[in-house]
Amino acid sequence: MTSGAGSESRNPAGQSAAYAYGKLAGRGNGRQSRDQSASEQGSNAGNIAPGDAGGQGGLSAHVVDAANLYGIPGDEITPSVEFAVSRLMGTIETLKGELERVHRHQQDLMRAASHDALTGLLGRKAFLQILENELSSPHLQYAVRSLMFCEISRMEALTQRHGHVCRDAVLTLFSNVIAGFVQPPHQLGYLGCNHFAALLINVDEQGGWKRAEAITSSLRDAAFDWRGHTVTCQPAFGVYQLRPGDTVNQALAATDGVLRSCREMDGARLMASTPLPQGRVVRR
Repeated sequence: MTSGAGSESRNPAGQSAAYAYGKLAGRGNGRQSRDQSASEQGSNAGNIAPGDAGGQGGLSAHVVDAANLYGIPGDEITPSVEFAVSRLMGTIETLKGELERVHRHQQDLMRAASHDALTGLLGRKAFLQILENELSSPHLQYAVRSLMFCEISRMEALTQRHGHVCRDAVLTLFSNVIAGFVQPPHQLGYLGCNHFAALLINVDEQGGWKRAEAITSSLRDAAFDWRGHTVTCQPAFGVYQLRPGDTVNQALAATDGVLRSCREMDGARLMASTPLPQGRVVRR
C-alpha cells in the first residue's frame, strides 16, 4: 500500500481519504474528491492487466479475491486499495520464488556434502553414518544385513602408467557397474582411493557373494580402450554378515579381513594390456 493511502487511512480527517472510503460522500468539496479519485484511477490503470477487469466496479477478479482474503470489505476496495493489494501479491510471489530457490540450493549443498563428486555415490562420512544407524537399530536382531567391501587392485600402478584421467575413468566405470547391482534400499558408498562399500539390506552372506560374482562378471564386459590399451576392472570382494552387538569398527575390520584373505588367495588385479586374463571371485 502506498504511503499516502496508508497515512490517510490512519487520519480520517483527510478529506480525500474520507471520500475514498465513503465516509464523507456528499459532503465537503465533492468535485475536488471526484477529481482526485479520477486521477488515482488514471494513475493505476496501467497496473491492471488486460482481461483482468471484473468483479466489483471493474476491479481485477484476483485482486478482489485477495482483498476479501485479507479481510477488506468489498465496498472499500478503491483503486488505491487495488493497487496496494496488487503490489502485495507481487511481493508474495517474489518471496515464494526466492524461498523455492533457497530450498533447492540447500538440497544441492546437502547432496554435495554427502556424495562424492566423481562417482556420485555416498561419501565415506555419510556411508559410515548410515552403517552406524543400522548397527544401533534394534531391528538388527530380527533383520539380515551384510556389509560388502570391494577393492580395485593395482590402482597406483595404473595411475603411474596412464595418469589420473584414466584412473578417474576406471573409478567412474566401476561405480556405474556396481550401482546397477546395489540399488535402494541398499546403500552404496565410495570410501576413497580404490575402495567401495555396500550395505545390503535383507541379504545374507551367501547372497552378498552371489552379488559380488555378478558384479565381477559384468565388469568383464565393461572394458574400454585407453590410447590403444584395453582397460578393465579386476576387483576383490569381502562380505561379512552383520551381527547384533557389532560396532562400526568391528564390522569394518571383519569385512576388511575377509577382503584381504580373498585378495591373497585369488591375486585379483587390474590390468591395462591386451589380451586380458579372466578374473574370478574367490569365496572363503
